[in-house]
Amino acid sequence: MRKIALFAILMLLLSFSFAAPACREAVVSVPVPAVVGDGGSILTLEVESRPGDGYIYSATSPRIGVATQTSEVDAATYAFATSGVDRSDCDLLFRVKGSEEDTLVDGPSAGAAMAVAISALLDNKKIRNDIVMTGTIEEGGRVGPVGGIIEKAKAAADMGKKAILTPKQQIYEYLVLSTLATRYDFVSVEVDNVSDAKKIAYAASGTPIKSEFKLKSEPIPSNLTGYGTDSELDKFADVSNTFIDRLENSVENLKIKDDTPGELPRFRDYFRAEVKKYREMVKLGYSYTGANSAFLSAVDVEFLRVGYRDIDLEGSQSDVLSCTKSLVRPEMNGKNLQWVAGADLRAHWAEKKANATDVQNVSGEEKYLALRELLFSQGWCDVARLVYLQGAGIQGKGIDESALSALASERISAADAAAAVSDLDTDAAWHLASAKELEAEGKYAAAIFDATYASSMYKARSEVGATELANATKKVIGHKAKTLWGKIFESQARYILAERGVNFDVYRLLRYSQEIDAVSEKMTQELAAPRKAAETPSNEKEKPEGSETANAQCPPVPAASQFPSSLPFDGPIAAIFLAVFWLLGLGILWRGVRAMRAVKTGP
Repeated sequence: MRKIALFAILMLLLSFSFAAPACREAVVSVPVPAVVGDGGSILTLEVESRPGDGYIYSATSPRIGVATQTSEVDAATYAFATSGVDRSDCDLLFRVKGSEEDTLVDGPSAGAAMAVAISALLDNKKIRNDIVMTGTIEEGGRVGPVGGIIEKAKAAADMGKKAILTPKQQIYEYLVLSTLATRYDFVSVEVDNVSDAKKIAYAASGTPIKSEFKLKSEPIPSNLTGYGTDSELDKFADVSNTFIDRLENSVENLKIKDDTPGELPRFRDYFRAEVKKYREMVKLGYSYTGANSAFLSAVDVEFLRVGYRDIDLEGSQSDVLSCTKSLVRPEMNGKNLQWVAGADLRAHWAEKKANATDVQNVSGEEKYLALRELLFSQGWCDVARLVYLQGAGIQGKGIDESALSALASERISAADAAAAVSDLDTDAAWHLASAKELEAEGKYAAAIFDATYASSMYKARSEVGATELANATKKVIGHKAKTLWGKIFESQARYILAERGVNFDVYRLLRYSQEIDAVSEKMTQELAAPRKAAETPSNEKEKPEGSETANAQCPPVPAASQFPSSLPFDGPIAAIFLAVFWLLGLGILWRGVRAMRAVKTGP
């Protein structure tokens, strides 16, 4: 009996040794970079853990947007799964500290930093205070892409930080970040996943960090299925292939020899592999993804070509504006509307961004940022030219685009209302401003598209809760796009889904695809309504068979202006005629009364 008791105690002790670690009360702070306006800023993310029931709490000042809340949930899911701590026994509290002007914090770019912070709490580790990190948190702990890496890095370097951990960088980002090393004791490090980031973050402050840039062409996702094609997508494939051809020519014109010292041969080989991948994307029906990837790579190649030489910003700006002025816009008709409106957008974006780029009062890294803006502008102008050419080859009945003015005003008002609810989206705000400018120019179809994009981006942030993203994405992915741009953005969302799994970008693109289809149908109705009214007046009755022939033999009815406005002596004649008519009517009425009396009394 005693042996049994001892065995039971031993098993109990062993069970405790294998039990999940308990949640503890602790707080960790980590600096996170953000883009505020046109520059970077450093905020402080504070995460607190305490025994509880598995809830996640966010401070209300500043307000935390849905995208950031989603990142909190995803980061917690990853951190608890890898730490062994039972999530149901632990509450997390998130606080963001910044300036008094920061009233709303939103966006997914702090997701990876959140995952590192929560892991540090659960692993009982400290985070070094001389680094910052940016990147989304994705399935399996992958660190996903974000924007504004250069602005964030410069803000960190200005604060005396030693390094920034980033997702995969574009080549132009790597080149610009490399210049920071010449002015600061600062490096950038690409990290593929949170586990790599933790190795650096858990080290003691001051531990040397080696800069790392992984130049590798990633294959097309193995789980990607073909999107399909049709006549419209075939035409867009022509646009994509033209852009990819230009990229390939630019790569080969770099004239890099195999024995060239440094990294240039590696860059050339990378771009050659990327070109092949983009062509495969187009073949699978992902024409927009291939074109967009080639677009970004073309910017990178131009940075390689320029290198560290003096940059002629004024000349680049002049080139863009000359390009936009040389564009030939075809007449819009019922069949090419999507093409012409899409080109109108990109032509306007090119001019808008070029005019807004400061080419005189910039220096250092700012010159490279300005060059990037102008290269984007030039790329948009080139795309607009190709899309206009496709639209010019599509014949159809001309339309009066002004019939869309009311719908454009309606969509802009809807975007303004959405912005009032979720106001921290600089990209959406830029497109909303663009929509208003296009409306003022009378390009109502393009204004509708840009306003719809802005409202879709704003609404997506507020309509899906942090825990509802997966289910919401499943619902919208069932929509089958019908219009050119609806199909284009749906295919882009499906590619990102295969590449990175469910995330907020996938949901937003799918919602925009839906909205584009819906608003395109309204545009068709608005354009058809005036024609229908003109061709079939509402008071016209159905004519009997053969009436067209009979009417054709009748003389035309004179216009109202062909009748004289008055007759001679029309006043006296009209008075006499009225008196006679009144007396005649009175006599008829009297005879009617007498007849009724005769019927009532009988013979």
